[in-house]
Amino acid sequence: MNERHEHNVGEHALGEVQAFLSKAQSIPLLAVKEIADQLRVQAMLAKTTPHRRRVFDALADFYEHTYEVREKAQHTHEDGDGIGGAVRALLDNFDDD
Repeated sequence: MNERHEHNVGEHALGEVQAFLSKAQSIPLLAVKEIADQLRVQAMLAKTTPHRRRVFDALADFYEHTYEVREKAQHTHEDGDGIGGAVRALLDNFDDD
């Protein structure tokens, strides 16, 4: 392969990984967790190829982090946006009286 072709292949692969990672923001939360779990399994199976294991570990780290952030945001939203939501609920309750 010439240098330009290698560059194009690398850019294409990078684009595919970026698209894969951006999907973590839009797919259902449970699916994000399942993807992270599957990537961990792939990393364990890649014991004989350390470079693949590092890639799977990095992707799993990303999906686990995305899951934690989205889960926390979901619970905060469900709980009335934390303390601010609680204060707003109290004020709304006083206004109703």
